[in-house]
Amino acid sequence: MVNKTTLAMMKPTAFLINTARGGCVNEDDLYEACKNGVIMGAGLDAIKKEPVDPNNKLLTLDNIIIYPHIGGNTVEAAHRASYFAAMGVQEVYEGKQPTWPIHDIDYKTAKTYTDTKKGTGKAAGMFDF
Repeated sequence: MVNKTTLAMMKPTAFLINTARGGCVNEDDLYEACKNGVIMGAGLDAIKKEPVDPNNKLLTLDNIIIYPHIGGNTVEAAHRASYFAAMGVQEVYEGKQPTWPIHDIDYKTAKTYTDTKKGTGKAAGMFDF
């Protein structure tokens, strides 16, 4: 969705913020745009390959900030997760089925999401340049 063409439409003072999915932004094009002053910089909490590769060239630029994608990491969420985990331990100890079991995932057959590709998803057609 965001590539060399769309980045060139932005003002040189613009910052790209991506809090959606890493695949929405062509990282090579973003690197070049930030390196060459096409845009001012970028703030990302989602990148194509997570966890971030220490050799990712986006990390070499001072005008790109990458933070982990942890929107649900609040004090309240941490307390709730701790409470539910303790509750699950108690349920298993008492011989009950846990209320919120974590099922094994077969990563080879698990559903993957491809709606970040051009021409698919809700925004289809919006960015077909």
